[in-house]
Amino acid sequence: MIGAGKTDVGVVRSVNQDRFAVREELGLAILADGMGGAKDGDVAAEMAVQATIEHLGEIIRERPVEADDLRAAATLANRRVYDYASEDPSRFGMGTTLVIVVFNGQRALVGNLGDSRCYLFTKGILVQVTNDHSVVQKLLDNGEISFAEARNHPERHVLSTAIGVEPRVQMDVSTLYLNDDERLMMCSDGLSDLVDDKQIAMNLRAWGSNAERGVERLVDAAKAAGGRDNVTVVLVGP
Repeated sequence: MIGAGKTDVGVVRSVNQDRFAVREELGLAILADGMGGAKDGDVAAEMAVQATIEHLGEIIRERPVEADDLRAAATLANRRVYDYASEDPSRFGMGTTLVIVVFNGQRALVGNLGDSRCYLFTKGILVQVTNDHSVVQKLLDNGEISFAEARNHPERHVLSTAIGVEPRVQMDVSTLYLNDDERLMMCSDGLSDLVDDKQIAMNLRAWGSNAERGVERLVDAAKAAGGRDNVTVVLVGP
């Protein structure tokens, strides 16, 4: 796996609650967005990333990772964050999104909880791989609101599931097979809320072969669009 990532506090906020890891030697990439506005969101995100590395790192060194391994990593992360939050009433509500990508050759496993996303960039087109776990996504799925209404819905940041909020979680996992010229892009909503898919694809077409430059340009685009949230972008490929 090859890859790069970048995180930035943005223009408005004073604390960066996003965390990410790119471990090329393991074929592993992780992104977590601590729940905005909740105390210790940055702690939750860091705990989730470290728990995932700990769990999957051991497996990757022994055998190919399977979908249930990602779900087990999410369960471990959830238990650690949930237990930590339960120790102190002031931590109530802390949590984080979690996106995991694991490569084994051309095969990629993609897992997610929350509204951080993973996209496939193929032939100059951006295709969303993950489904948001949010109130607004449920309304969209039920045909109750339009995509245009979703972008400005008052509950667009309310999650239906996340790491650390409930005692148990079930991670969604997809399997993809990538060509050498295809890439996966992971991002927090600090990018996807402010930069539309067409603009993201335009930047990836210009810089997709240079992962470091690609993530820099996308972070810059989010900040130029207002940067009202922390923004994190990870770009990986086989």
